Amino acid sequence: YVFSRIYNAEGFADRVVIAPALQDGPQTIEVNGVFEDGITLNDAYSGRSYTVKNGQVAIDDHKGIVLLETQ
Repeated sequence: YVFSRIYNAEGFADRVVIAPALQDGPQTIEVNGVFEDGITLNDAYSGRSYTVKNGQVAIDDHKGIVLLETQ
């Protein structure tokens, strides 16, 4: 499963998308409604960067868990 957390308070804004139980192999993660197309996201666990395209991110290398955030 995949979920997002959006936090906006007192001048601070933060958005993340988390996929805590990915199966092996390449994955496509929906980020539509959280991140716009063209934005580069960082996976906090692997350190890899991905670009949002058509509301999705194609993940090709992960540790079974992904935490996507803006850089």
